[in-house]
Amino acid sequence: MKLFRTLAIACLVVSLITPAAAADPEYQIVDGEPAADGAYPWMAAFLFDGGQGCGASVIAPQWILTAAHCVLDDRGQPAVSVDQVSFAVDTTNWTEGGQVLTAAEIIAHPSYDPLTTNNDVALVRTNEAAQVTPVALAGTGEAALEAPPTVARVIGYGALGTDREGSEQLLQVDVDVRDDAVCAPFWPQWEDLTMLCAGNPTEDSADPGRDSCQGDSGGPLFVERDSGPVQIGIVSYGGECGVGSPGVYAQVSTFRQWIDGIVGGQVQPDQPDPGPAGEQPDGAAADPLRVGGDDPVANAIAMSQLIFQGDASFGVLAASANFPDALGGSALASYHGPLLYVDAAGQLGPATLAEFQRTVPAGGVIYILGGVAAVSAEAEQQLIADGFEVVRLGGSGRQETARLVAEEVIATVNGGEVPPFDSVIVAYEGNWPDAVAVGQISAWFGIPVLLTPTDTLGGPAAEYLSTYQPTTVMVLGGDAVIGQAVRDEIEAITGPDTLIELQGPSRIATSADITVFNRYELFPLNAEIFEFSGEPITEPEVVLAVNLRRDDAFAHVLAASQVVGNVGGVFAPLEGDGSAVEQSVLDSICGLDAEVIAIGSTSLVADAALAPLQAASAGQGCAAG
Repeated sequence: MKLFRTLAIACLVVSLITPAAAADPEYQIVDGEPAADGAYPWMAAFLFDGGQGCGASVIAPQWILTAAHCVLDDRGQPAVSVDQVSFAVDTTNWTEGGQVLTAAEIIAHPSYDPLTTNNDVALVRTNEAAQVTPVALAGTGEAALEAPPTVARVIGYGALGTDREGSEQLLQVDVDVRDDAVCAPFWPQWEDLTMLCAGNPTEDSADPGRDSCQGDSGGPLFVERDSGPVQIGIVSYGGECGVGSPGVYAQVSTFRQWIDGIVGGQVQPDQPDPGPAGEQPDGAAADPLRVGGDDPVANAIAMSQLIFQGDASFGVLAASANFPDALGGSALASYHGPLLYVDAAGQLGPATLAEFQRTVPAGGVIYILGGVAAVSAEAEQQLIADGFEVVRLGGSGRQETARLVAEEVIATVNGGEVPPFDSVIVAYEGNWPDAVAVGQISAWFGIPVLLTPTDTLGGPAAEYLSTYQPTTVMVLGGDAVIGQAVRDEIEAITGPDTLIELQGPSRIATSADITVFNRYELFPLNAEIFEFSGEPITEPEVVLAVNLRRDDAFAHVLAASQVVGNVGGVFAPLEGDGSAVEQSVLDSICGLDAEVIAIGSTSLVADAALAPLQAASAGQGCAAG
């Protein structure tokens, strides 16, 4: 899921669909069993171009209930068309028997947030009437069903566990509904109003507990009553299947007014939800979200879990304690896969490996940035032993590594074509703030980052410029980091009037200048670069508050590039203890009306910084842009 925006110049597409394979003999949904024939005729296998990708349920003769993330991409754009979608109902094997329904109309919840997966609900009107009795839906007066000690059942055709195949056989498993207070600490995006969680996780990846998994998304969580089943949840998101944390479900009762209104014709698809979900604040008015803590390795995992809920194209592994080889990672990971870290000793931790297993398909590629001094040979062997294909991009030094990464960005992210705007970014090799601050551009657009010393253009950068002859070169920082001689050397290679200088008197001011350029010059051109299946995105949607001063902060900001790379956003950099916000930063986001997200713990981004950022995003306390 969330990976369907396409480069118009490269036509690189990552599908929502991973067709299910034959069922494992242990019949795990995770840790479940086969459903009896005829037990759940209202269960729908959501088929994309004939392959099973999500679950769903029949709630009226011509209406199917599923998850919004099954029909929308990472930008909230339509990810599938009606002619691609069908449903298999009244069967316990999606490949045979039953009734096939085709889609006539797809309606996602109007307040669905692709970043937080909030309001993860969608309806599909079908051409044919289902010849089954629809499942009943929980109402607003049935809160007791959505809390302990309720034991609910989840059914689906999804993966049998993290990094495992799906099932042709319909599987079922009983799970305990958990209290909101239990679920909230696992997920920074948790919303009591719209979400519930259920599951019986273990702490052992080799022995997962009872849970839903990838491919079950959109399917039903329900309870059995004497009168029949009542659906209380829709499979939405989670971490490693059956391990660590319960799974998260959209809470059906919250959306009953919208569902009933759409099905009954009283609410139109372009109208807001008339129920409680429609009253939630959004944009700058939304409560700031905080992602991660103080550990960069764990923070990178937390951001990956926030963004990637389905198969990624590949993964990127970098050093968390040494910045030089990692700086090109924002453009390479872009919106295609997680950017994760080894620890300070260069070793691959079990949680990081588990996150790669969750997001990158078996046999997929993991790029390692830098040599064995940055990411150990042992870490590489662990990945290989786990079945991944490892590609190490490591040169004789940081400049050469950056060039190798840049060429891979062209080959992989841009499909062998020139990067957007026929551009490249040149940053100072001796420090990290400028190179990570530009991640808001390099990650979203897939523009490579080269490194150079201050006084003369580095050889690898010169070689890249000579080979590819970009017509736009973004140079980061003033003369103190990239001298005039370097600028002159660049123009001698690429020609006059090819430089765009993004700089300020400090790292904070340079970052603010990058934000202004991104917001006003680049984002309005999105429709020329990307193919949008809905309305073109012309403004960033999130403001990420990041610490640009603390010595170890580079890893937190670099990992945050996977957030802006997927949903589109800008960085709001903070100095010192992360409490003071400079006026140039407030002005750069003025009136954006975007949600504010704090990256890392309060020692990186203080709570005191969030209110002025919210106000500026709402157009207050700043000069209009």
